[in-house]
Amino acid sequence: MKQWELFLQSLEKELGKANVDKWLRTLKIWKFDARNIYLESDNSFQLSWFKEYVAPKLSTFKNANSQLIKVHIEEPQQKKKQDIPSKEELSLNFKPLDPIFHLSNFYPANNNKILFRLLCDLARYETTSPNISLGTLNPIYIFGPSGSGKTHLLTALAKYFIQTNKKALYVSADLFTKHVVFSMRQGYMDQFRKTYRNVDVLIIDDIHLFEKKWATQEEFFHTFNTLHTENKQIILASKEPPMQLTEIEPRLISRFEWGLSSSLEPLQKEDFIKLLQLRAKSYAITLKDSLLDFFISAFPSTQDITKAFDTLILRASTPLEEISESDVAVILKDLIQESSKKVITHEDIIKSVAFFYELKEEDLLERAQTKECANARQIAMYLLRSELKYPFTKIGKVFNRDHSTVISSVKKVENQKERDASLKASLKSITKKLEKFS
Repeated sequence: MKQWELFLQSLEKELGKANVDKWLRTLKIWKFDARNIYLESDNSFQLSWFKEYVAPKLSTFKNANSQLIKVHIEEPQQKKKQDIPSKEELSLNFKPLDPIFHLSNFYPANNNKILFRLLCDLARYETTSPNISLGTLNPIYIFGPSGSGKTHLLTALAKYFIQTNKKALYVSADLFTKHVVFSMRQGYMDQFRKTYRNVDVLIIDDIHLFEKKWATQEEFFHTFNTLHTENKQIILASKEPPMQLTEIEPRLISRFEWGLSSSLEPLQKEDFIKLLQLRAKSYAITLKDSLLDFFISAFPSTQDITKAFDTLILRASTPLEEISESDVAVILKDLIQESSKKVITHEDIIKSVAFFYELKEEDLLERAQTKECANARQIAMYLLRSELKYPFTKIGKVFNRDHSTVISSVKKVENQKERDASLKASLKSITKKLEKFS
């Protein structure tokens, strides 16, 4: 389309030809007319760049008659079908694998190096004599908190399996559920099962999101059995170990424990430099030591650091090799302010609950069994779960209780708050009090 190319040429003066070639000329034009152009991006990163730098300038994109041309831009999986597909042509939409996630730029914590090598061995990555075959350990269940790298690792494994001609499928538990619901409603379950069961490796992230989704659990149970019987590899990830999942059928939990179950721990601060170096290498960038030090001092977690680094690449107009720390401080001012906020701790929650119910903090932590103390303790457990996403075992350690006691306490508060307006108001007041700690 001639008008699109003229528009890109006009942007070169402001954004630079290299940026226009990299981010805009690589967009696919899949339909256009005199007043509309429909573009398709390769990934979410390219889409984000377009929205931040090009969208504000679209008012100058006009046709030969000076009429505004409307730009429609989507990721591949968002493109809407023009016709309702027949059962024979059904194709479930999957999100493209994030291009930045590779095994080469995944840096495991010290306690996870053995797990990482095992997974690399399974995928035949950087090994000439693998010691483990697909299906030998089945399933592989990885659990850890947000920011521990589960999605990075699973995505990277899926990509490498695909590169080595294995039929691998990576999907989030949420998208799996959507596919189940859609296929059931439209009568496409045969095609759904063919898609999910005709694979060499099935990788599902955030498996804890299956909680309370009984139809999804039923379908996954049979999918799991089919793949396991055929010795196809199953890899799952969750925030919690199998036994701490709630509202998941026992028969599924038992299957999650059949193979290898291993935690994935977040990196310590001393590992952040290596993480950044690997991240930069993915973009063919070498970061100055002073810039590495700046990132580590400004951002406290792996999630914050990787988000900040990717945002810097998106926003920076100067090559990162030449950029100064003061420039970065200005460019990432919003993220620096966000990460500098104090993180709420379990001590803050206990203090807020004790203050609200006019109790001593030790009353919640010790064995006091009065009704007031027991109720307040259950609410504190619930808030540790809902606000901090603590695993049940960790909450149990805080209160010196068995994790089964914690589970029942959390469930009790969850169920009661739906029908007790007074409890709902109390929870709202306590969480508002917590804002003073952040």
